[in-house]
Amino acid sequence: MQHGHTRRAVLLTALASAGCLGRHTPVLEVHTELRGRPFYYHSRCCDWEGTTVTGFLPSVFDELARAIPYELRMGAEGTQRAIQCAVTPMDSGDIALLRGFYTVVIPTGATPAVVLLPEPLDTPDLRETLAAVTDAVPRQVEVPVDPPRAEEAVVTDWVTAYRWARRDQGRLLEAGSRHTGAFTPEIIALGEAAVTLRTADPSVEDSLHAGLTQLRQDGRLDAIRAEYFHPSGRPRRL
Repeated sequence: MQHGHTRRAVLLTALASAGCLGRHTPVLEVHTELRGRPFYYHSRCCDWEGTTVTGFLPSVFDELARAIPYELRMGAEGTQRAIQCAVTPMDSGDIALLRGFYTVVIPTGATPAVVLLPEPLDTPDLRETLAAVTDAVPRQVEVPVDPPRAEEAVVTDWVTAYRWARRDQGRLLEAGSRHTGAFTPEIIALGEAAVTLRTADPSVEDSLHAGLTQLRQDGRLDAIRAEYFHPSGRPRRL
């Protein structure tokens, strides 16, 4: 009888570890505005039902969830502890997933009078860099123009810049919001940036650091990056 009780205890322990007794892995919400290729998109553009969400971020979060004691859900509902994912300056102190750069996008053949500068990037160092590459007057804005206008240059992240430069996708606007056709912008690097994670919970932050360290050591983070980005940082899928 004692042997039967022992087997039952072992079985119950195994079931509990597998979550079969109502114990679930804690969920962490991941909030991000990095939607669209190559970050987060549907596998088929014209059939939304039954399509698979894929991209750089889902791939990273799937691997990361296997390395930490949490389940990661993008845009999950509820009151679970949240992680913010965004493109931020490299000196922000956040957890970096992917290194990149900020750019100034200047439509070829145009002489813009103004360069639109997002408020979080408006620093003396960046203004000094801008002064070395364009005579346009910096003007701080909350949200950059999308797409650019003929009379304006735009400071933005490298993925957005390459998206604008993609053949037949770049569309230049005149002041009256009239399309003037495709354009090829100059893309000039201004400073380092990164896709980062941020959380206010120190224990979660420690888990994220440990999980990403494991992914880097195993080569899994490099493999995901190589699938979606060229070694130069140019996105493969736009």
